Amino acid sequence: MSLWLTLTTLAALGAQEPTLEWLERPVPQPDDYPAIARDLRIDGYAEVFCQANAQGIPINCRAGTARPAHMGFENAAVRLVQRARLNIDATEAPRDFSIKVPFASRTASEISHYDGPAPNEAQLAAGQQRATAMMRNTRALKFRIATAWNVDRMPDDMRQNVMGWLDELAPPLAQERQSVAMGAARVLAIRGLQQFPATQPTDWETWRRDIPRFQPLKAEPVLAELRQRYCAAYDCTSGETPDTP
Repeated sequence: MSLWLTLTTLAALGAQEPTLEWLERPVPQPDDYPAIARDLRIDGYAEVFCQANAQGIPINCRAGTARPAHMGFENAAVRLVQRARLNIDATEAPRDFSIKVPFASRTASEISHYDGPAPNEAQLAAGQQRATAMMRNTRALKFRIATAWNVDRMPDDMRQNVMGWLDELAPPLAQERQSVAMGAARVLAIRGLQQFPATQPTDWETWRRDIPRFQPLKAEPVLAELRQRYCAAYDCTSGETPDTP
């Protein structure tokens, strides 16, 4: 091996970043996923560049490349890394490091179907009251999705496409309210009750989960159609608009 090649190889080896030793690894939890990526079940990643101080706390973090684009992976990855902790020699601080944070989509939830008794008039009336109370300050699904997805920050053409799809696919608020009312009435019917109890039962969390499970109107088909349209218009891997054949 020539002297030049030997020196070049040693220099390259010396320039490699030391292996990171984590005390608390930056592993995404369900709440860390950007809403649009979570709802459309799109995988992605983001690079993050930081320094670690003497306590191993990531500081001065910034996002690098993220794919797909416009998913919010950049900010999500930075927040995740900032919560992590490194094991470093305090004498080396501040230490520069970089990491690629992967986000793997979750399996779509199974749609539940109600096969219990049909609610009677008293249960339907109680369901209406419950839905009114639950949705007093609720905006329509279209606006809830647009807000969660930060649609206002998307490029103009993408924003117009997504809002157009939401206009077509998302049900109006009145229809949502009727669906919630039926879900609440079915919760009573399957328990053989005519009214919601004045005080919360010990298994109230089960009641709360059952109301959306028993609703006739489901969000999953809407999100599935949105995913199909989004991924047909925008590459769900690179984030770029596909070339026209």
